[in-house]
Amino acid sequence: LLELADKEAKATIEAFEKKAERERYLEQRKLERQAHPSLSTADSLADILELDILPRLSTEDIYDWGGHNFKKHGKKLVGFCPQHGGSSGTAFQVNPTDNSWYCHGCEEGGHAVQYRHFANGGHGTPKGKDFIEIVEELASDAGVELPEWKPQHKSKPQHKSKPITKKQWWDKIGETKAGKSFADWVAGKTRKLFGPLKQSKLKSVTESTDKKGNLEKNTIKYEPGHLPEFQKWVEMGCPKIIISSSADLPLLTAEAYLNGFRNILWNIYAGGGKSWSVDKLDLSLFGIEPDIEFDEMGNVIDEKYPRIIYLDANYRNPSVAGIERKFIPLPGKHLGLKKDENRLTALGNPHLIRVKKDEIPDIPPNCPETYTFLETKKKGIQVFAGKDSPICKTCPLLYDKNGDIGCPLILERQRIQEEENYISSSVPGFGKSRHSDILVIEEAEANIVPFETLKVSLTEIQKFVADKVDGAGLPDELKLALKAILVPFQKAIASINAENKKYGDSHIDVMAKLPTRSELDGAIFEAYSQMWLTLSLPLKNSDRYKLDKKILKKYSKDCLATCPIIDGQFSLHKQFLLQKPNNLLLESFDFITGSVSHYSYWDTTNQVNYQKILSQKIEKISRPENTNTTTNVKRSGSDIWGKNEWLYTNEFDEDGDPIVVGCKNQWVIPSLENIRDEVYSWLEKSLSMLSATQTPAEKQMLIQQKVHLNWLSPLLDVFCGNKKISLGITPHKELTFTRPSRHPQQLVKNSAFNIYIDATADVKDLQRLTGLGKPSPERVSLLTEELAIAEGLLIHWPGTVEDEGYQDLSKNVEAIREELEQAKFDEAGKYILVVEMELPDYSNLTINLITDMGACGTQRRYDSRYANGNRIKFLVQAIADQENKPNSSTLFDFQGFMEQYQDIENIGRLGYHFRDNRASNQSQKDDLLICVGKQTRNLSAMAAQWQATTGCAVVPNKLTGRYGEWVVRQNMNETIQTYARLRANRRQNEGLTIYHVAPFNEMEIAEIKKNYPGATVNVVSSFDICPQAAPKGEQVNRRLVETVFNLVKEGQKVNQAKVGEIINLDRTGVGRKGKKLTPGGFKRIEQMCKTVIYSLIDNNKLHSLETVVDTEFEEAFTFLESWIPTLLQDLKDQAMTAEELAHEVAEVVKIFGRKILDFVSVDTLVGLLTGLLGVMPVEFFERLQLVLGPPPDWVAG
Repeated sequence: LLELADKEAKATIEAFEKKAERERYLEQRKLERQAHPSLSTADSLADILELDILPRLSTEDIYDWGGHNFKKHGKKLVGFCPQHGGSSGTAFQVNPTDNSWYCHGCEEGGHAVQYRHFANGGHGTPKGKDFIEIVEELASDAGVELPEWKPQHKSKPQHKSKPITKKQWWDKIGETKAGKSFADWVAGKTRKLFGPLKQSKLKSVTESTDKKGNLEKNTIKYEPGHLPEFQKWVEMGCPKIIISSSADLPLLTAEAYLNGFRNILWNIYAGGGKSWSVDKLDLSLFGIEPDIEFDEMGNVIDEKYPRIIYLDANYRNPSVAGIERKFIPLPGKHLGLKKDENRLTALGNPHLIRVKKDEIPDIPPNCPETYTFLETKKKGIQVFAGKDSPICKTCPLLYDKNGDIGCPLILERQRIQEEENYISSSVPGFGKSRHSDILVIEEAEANIVPFETLKVSLTEIQKFVADKVDGAGLPDELKLALKAILVPFQKAIASINAENKKYGDSHIDVMAKLPTRSELDGAIFEAYSQMWLTLSLPLKNSDRYKLDKKILKKYSKDCLATCPIIDGQFSLHKQFLLQKPNNLLLESFDFITGSVSHYSYWDTTNQVNYQKILSQKIEKISRPENTNTTTNVKRSGSDIWGKNEWLYTNEFDEDGDPIVVGCKNQWVIPSLENIRDEVYSWLEKSLSMLSATQTPAEKQMLIQQKVHLNWLSPLLDVFCGNKKISLGITPHKELTFTRPSRHPQQLVKNSAFNIYIDATADVKDLQRLTGLGKPSPERVSLLTEELAIAEGLLIHWPGTVEDEGYQDLSKNVEAIREELEQAKFDEAGKYILVVEMELPDYSNLTINLITDMGACGTQRRYDSRYANGNRIKFLVQAIADQENKPNSSTLFDFQGFMEQYQDIENIGRLGYHFRDNRASNQSQKDDLLICVGKQTRNLSAMAAQWQATTGCAVVPNKLTGRYGEWVVRQNMNETIQTYARLRANRRQNEGLTIYHVAPFNEMEIAEIKKNYPGATVNVVSSFDICPQAAPKGEQVNRRLVETVFNLVKEGQKVNQAKVGEIINLDRTGVGRKGKKLTPGGFKRIEQMCKTVIYSLIDNNKLHSLETVVDTEFEEAFTFLESWIPTLLQDLKDQAMTAEELAHEVAEVVKIFGRKILDFVSVDTLVGLLTGLLGVMPVEFFERLQLVLGPPPDWVAG
């Protein structure tokens, strides 16, 4: 204790000296400013900042980002960082002494100015305009009016200093976090006296006037038959449509279809009846008739049934009875399906799920080549099924004995797609959409996945580069090119080590270590220039060989050679003296195409100029037959190795062969784009080795051995400038490629109308996923003007309608009219009509957030009693036993932890994140929902997906800008969807409870309250539910207080050594723990325990020698019931002040936990509030009144 006191004294002296020195410095600056009023603007701003602004700002004023969630850590405040976020909430630290800050994750720090710049995404100290804007912002917060010379900024409104009211000061500075918490607790304690919360009151508290005004301007309340036409709606600013009931959805959707809209988003809260409205969508409601085409004789040549397509990943197991009855499932390839009797559809049928490895299916596989398709997918080659598929064409079941299609799966899919009006399928499992189709996409953000990810181990890449290039069956020229560019690539990846990185290496990290485009171009040049200078073509050619032989026999003089050009950059290289005939000359360079003739010569005898290059035989080798596969590159359509047309004479040489006199093509040194295209072509033809004589197993083995993983093409595509392919390296030494997949976007682009169903989708996110593009009305305007001019000319045609000119003009008008209709159709497809409905009242729902258990993610330990995995199970067990609802409870956790809950009897149903928390009604009758962990997606995968859809590369854990907002929004959406599984909005008379074990910050808690208005949201300590579940430090703290209390109660001597012996902690450890608990340390804890017990003894409520009291905190209300009235009597007798009373109560609650007040009677609570009336500000009671609202029978006055 002496050592601690000595250190404290020294620190106090040093702090005092620094403070005095700083005050002298500031006084000197103040005198200098008074003596020299003509200082520059920048200096004056710095002076005002330091002397006038910062002294008026508290720590809470400066560090105003809402997501910090600050906690006291010694003398510092620790919290989340505004740039990198973090998971522990301790990386960002603030020293309130001098208001300095430092982030250990970003390795940046500073003071107020640097912080505001950092919070806005900047780094370091702001300069120029940024500095001025931040000073203006701080001045506004401090209520300081800057001088008249302050520069004006058009882009930023001027901050005007004005007096603030007492309420404004209280909201900004005086109302502490503890005060808010206490007011909320009092509201929850006395709510039964006043009734449920009022929706209007909540709106007045949580929404600003400005926001309300904006919402009113951008929304339209729907009235049937009065939905604006599409063009009128665009001119109105694309307002949202507000409906009063989900029953309006079918009629509104049909009206939107008829009014020219092409996309509509049902953005109604979870449980609002969206899916129940799907089966009410009928083709007659849209006024759609069958699409029939007739020939010239009036005979039907094509009849296409109009269709409504319901798309959902879980389409086999619909959650709504109407969908299950109405829509016919479109069969897809599978390896067998198993019936899950534990989960039933709305009609009571067991869920159909895919079989796991070695499981016996209830429904056998429906395609013998399913594994073959999967093998090609593993190789990164997407092959679709059908009669033109290279896999299906080798299947003996494709055709019957008459030569007609005989595959049962293909025939059933064709029948359903041609004859059924209502079809259900998954997005990947559905083929092409028609221009007359209406698509209904359930959980749109989850089901529209416009990207795909390919993984390949670095070892496989290195082996391919080292050994397999020669044996890959590639053309010799392609081998040469690949060797040239893959060698530097192999060296680069060999130096990458991402094992110790949580998220591996992102695209930015990988690209920084790989060769640049110019380096690869240089490698290609070196490989081909050497070949060119030696006058040796890549492939042997009999015609060229004969010609060479004749020339070299006849001529033997010298010639000059110069280097070829590459990438359009011409440069004269060294001149080489070669032993070749004088007539053998190099052709001139082509500056436009970047090509050069290999060589030419002049035959003086026959007066013929011979030119040589690759033969047409090479053309046949290089260009494979097209197969039905998907690629992402548009090919040039020409052969980089030469399309040759040899020129012959009617004469023959001595061997009887026609004499070659020239060729119409030239040899081009290939660019990186050329090589990429050739790799795609080579991969396309790789499945040509399959044949109908092979069994499926033989085909799969052949693909495994002979088809090389398609990582070459996306890799080359990245170097060719494709910004939508994201590279990454995982900690498991795998190279990942995330690239766009156009199939989902083509589905919505080709259809007539798209209905997106998603309670939490953001319209901008949906536009990005569907690839709708930005609106461009200019094309429609231009075509409209052209059509008007053309029609005017047609009307005022001076001749007759039989004139040829009139006929041509008439055709032109029809062509423009068709083009205009298509342009309008395309333009309408770029807009989404958003439909919303007012949120209901959730006053019957209680959400308990347990935020002190750590991340609770997929990385858990079980090696000790304090390990997070064991503590989570202790907590879940305690909640289940406490609530005791074995037949009406559900627990959600990650899939890998389901087995550890099997032995908990009081949990009725288990589900896991990302499967059961969306589009599921399995828990709609349950009263209790327990969630463990945040549904947080892998940040590396999210960064790659962001790049694949936007073309912008980001650092995964830098949650800033639009990317950061999207990540936070996506993760929060999963939580909002999870809570809706109880369907609390439909069960207003039932009390429902949710426990969620996850580290939510204040911003996330506010979002939960916003989406569930009226719900009681509590932040609960794990110790108050289950002491075993609390973190080790918390358990030790509680045991320390409990031990001191018992020793005081029993009249024993209390010291740190004795307490440490009981709780298994050394003496200094007890002191440190006491200091963390309260600034007064161990002695203060002892004093508080004595205060409680002595007060009880004085009131004859506790006899230390006769009465044994259970000191469990949940039974400690007996102490408070006696102690609080004693304090109130002291207050009445003026033995203590109201401030001292408030301080004593706050200290007791701080030591023993807020749970101790939950058992205090209402009478005692009212007495306590009465005693505190003198010190509580008026704003406290205003807040309390807003939260509670008046009783129903309240009469003013």
